[in-house]
Amino acid sequence: MKFKTYKCKRISRKHFDEIKITKAFKKAPPKSEKLYEKEKRFGDLAKISEKRIDLTGDEKTRFDLLQKLGVLYSDKAKDLVSAVSAWRRVLEIDPGYAKGVDNLRKLLIELRDWQAIEDYYTENDILSELVKLFEQLAKTQPEADDKKQLLLRTAHVYENALGESDKAMETLEKILEIDANDATAAAELVGYYEARDKNEELAHMLEILYASCE
Repeated sequence: MKFKTYKCKRISRKHFDEIKITKAFKKAPPKSEKLYEKEKRFGDLAKISEKRIDLTGDEKTRFDLLQKLGVLYSDKAKDLVSAVSAWRRVLEIDPGYAKGVDNLRKLLIELRDWQAIEDYYTENDILSELVKLFEQLAKTQPEADDKKQLLLRTAHVYENALGESDKAMETLEKILEIDANDATAAAELVGYYEARDKNEELAHMLEILYASCE
């Protein structure tokens, strides 16, 4: 009788950890998750959750597990970027899910990722809601640079997407209330003032631009 022989293969620590996670998932031992929870090993707990989601074929189950994962990342692991990813996956299943939209918005605001917020509202064609959000955030953000950036983005949406030129001009003027020498706002206001024959205001904008070049 012939016996097969097997050579022992060396595996990396990373591969070993992946095997452990896979086995943990297949056996689904509550003790492992409780242990990770007790030891505050939230990263390991999230890995098991990710594996369970990847191997789950039922959409409703995935939907529920992704929500739990989003909360785990944001509230316990303090990994806001991964939390954003989890909630985006929730919204891929149900784009209109109000809780998902709310959590995604809150996380992006906490990360101060204004571009990602703008992209989301643009993709979903809710730009009128975007300007309201940015205007509100501009009032509540503590840093002047954030206030100015939010107002500048708002002005661009008013002008380029909503076709509200007067609103765009008024929003740019709010930037100068925060920083009277802001050259970016001044440069954009030049065109608005020229179109409206506001010569006194135009002259002032040109003075700001001249001073910024010195």
